[in-house]
Amino acid sequence: MVFNPVIDTLALVTRDADFKPLLSKANEHGKETILFGAEPGLSIALKNIADYVIVLKEGVMEHENEIKGPIEPITAE
Repeated sequence: MVFNPVIDTLALVTRDADFKPLLSKANEHGKETILFGAEPGLSIALKNIADYVIVLKEGVMEHENEIKGPIEPITAE
């Protein structure tokens, strides 16, 4: 997927830092990366390398962007 020129975005649902090399390689090849992960236990290394981070907490979803920082939480109703 990382080497496929048709794919421009890679999204992962994980909290495992073992995927950091995949996100790094995707970024090197100009892919936009989105990380969905649950707290507690979401890898800081993954959060730091992904372009966009969606943090899932019980009843709340927060979106973080490396450029803009945290955005208001979205609460589940």
